[in-house]
Amino acid sequence: MTRVCDRFKDASFDNYICETPAQRKLVEALAAPITRNIFISGGVGVGKTHLCYAFLNKNCKRHYLKCLNAWFYYGDTVYTTIKDIIDCVKRGWQTGNSDTALDTYKEAKILIIDEIGLQYGTDSERIELYELFNYRYCEELPTIAVSNFTKDEVIQILGLRISDRLFSHALEFTIEGESKR
Repeated sequence: MTRVCDRFKDASFDNYICETPAQRKLVEALAAPITRNIFISGGVGVGKTHLCYAFLNKNCKRHYLKCLNAWFYYGDTVYTTIKDIIDCVKRGWQTGNSDTALDTYKEAKILIIDEIGLQYGTDSERIELYELFNYRYCEELPTIAVSNFTKDEVIQILGLRISDRLFSHALEFTIEGESKR
């Protein structure tokens, strides 16, 4: 389950301003059924996260949880950051549940991972991330990966084993432009 972010609660493909043909192609790809990985790179503030939430707003229902006093998306798509995945793994190590820590991310019909490249990049992190990406690759579950880093930089950060699974048959988009923040 993904918490609805107030800033992006009204994000849509219609209110994203496409300034380049590449941005239009990206919006078209995200609006269509997702059947393979998508890699989105670009500078800060160019609308990558807006587009992820536009995808969630189009494809997921919202549910208010009184106990948490917040709205959440529910459905087959999970949005997270790479740091949240690493934090989940570390909690699993601490509680002895490391075998099941990644299950939500592994089994999501579509997984959106934002901020790729902002993890520490330790060997233990790479091992856990490999488990996640390998599972999704083997089960043919699409991942939308989002980063401020270029493809080459992401390959260096994640390593070849993970990157090969992420970029295999992936659609790749780069959003250029000035920050809109």
